[in-house]
Amino acid sequence: GSVGLGAPDGLTLYHGMMAHVGDFSVFGFTSPVDGGRHRFEVEGNWGDLNFYNLMGDFRRYFLANPVTFAFRVMHYGRYGQDSEDQRLTPMFLGHETMVRGYAVGSFSGQECSTASGGDSCPQFDRLIGSKLALANVELRIPLFGTEEFGLIDMDFLPTELSLFADGGVAWTEESEPDLKFSTDDPGRIPVFSAGASARFNLFGRLIMEVYWARAFQRDDSSQLGFQLSPGW
Repeated sequence: GSVGLGAPDGLTLYHGMMAHVGDFSVFGFTSPVDGGRHRFEVEGNWGDLNFYNLMGDFRRYFLANPVTFAFRVMHYGRYGQDSEDQRLTPMFLGHETMVRGYAVGSFSGQECSTASGGDSCPQFDRLIGSKLALANVELRIPLFGTEEFGLIDMDFLPTELSLFADGGVAWTEESEPDLKFSTDDPGRIPVFSAGASARFNLFGRLIMEVYWARAFQRDDSSQLGFQLSPGW
């Protein structure tokens, strides 16, 4: 027979936001290659819960034809009276558009420290919080492209290679991070990765990235992954 489970009460929220957005970037075949982008945003939420979100996202791209040096710094955080309410979805640092090598589906139980007991996994839990800060750098190389932009004139499958380094930290009001570099501390510390990726422009409709990352704060440090997303 069926079992009925109680549902939590619904929430009524009202929100408003304002942002300053700038974009003077030049997009290549798979990612921006020159110029810059930024977004500074504040969003207020009122009703059954009261909190506000802050975002700062700053990106710059420096073209030394044909290669591009790209960097990004970003903060996204939830603040205010109810910012830590358990009914709000936590933020996750390991999204592949943020810090590669820490994707949610790549963790196994063998990587989790047992010192804390219970069902917790400190190595994964430190990627979750109400506030995130991250930084990324990339060297982007247009391998296949056109005669005007690309090392090899092969425009039916534009391909960009990149060398990258990602890093970030997640925290909450109750769990402040320990800002140090360590490869074996299971605590809430920053996580870093470095590696190489290839982005492909598929028929001008879809951009796919395949990457290899060394995730420095994981026992299983060698990570392969892919995502369907243009370069940041």
